[in-house]
Amino acid sequence: MKKLSDRNYKGEDFKINPKLVKEPFNNRKCTDCFMALVFSTFVASLIGMIVYGYDVGVPEMLLAPINANKAICGFTAGTEGKPYLYIYDV
Repeated sequence: MKKLSDRNYKGEDFKINPKLVKEPFNNRKCTDCFMALVFSTFVASLIGMIVYGYDVGVPEMLLAPINANKAICGFTAGTEGKPYLYIYDV
């Protein structure tokens, strides 16, 4: 461990497998095919839910302001003609 803190240490006595130096990717294989399939399914379902929510829902409601009575301005009953929020007591 003392060698590693020395700035002049070049790693001369460090032994490395010569196979790894010449061909590090020679004996590689895919080990995460199942998890790649699970992740791809998750991403596809997430995209499907986003498209469904945009088509069926009201995305403008996400950006609408909410008053102190928890009414969504412009969407809740009684506020249909009032799309803006006025804060009178900060």
